[in-house]
Amino acid sequence: MRDLPLDFLSEFSCISKSHLARLFHTYLHCSPGEYIIQIRMENAKQLLINTALPANKIGAMVGIDNENYFRHLFKSRLGVTPKQYRQAIP
Repeated sequence: MRDLPLDFLSEFSCISKSHLARLFHTYLHCSPGEYIIQIRMENAKQLLINTALPANKIGAMVGIDNENYFRHLFKSRLGVTPKQYRQAIP
């Protein structure tokens, strides 16, 4: 839920930022930032399915405090808004 800049991740893992980025690209085929966004979107999908919380609360819970940015990210990644995603669930 918190911001995870590359500086923090490299310091936490005790490797340089460039090496960390290379490892992410080698094994996960994306940047550390992209991976974090993917995880946040997966968590948001689960919360939309399993709770009745509004999208702005879900965005904040997955680490994206700006409601408009959360909706933009969600739609750009999944092709639908959080509301449309929730409505499509049987």
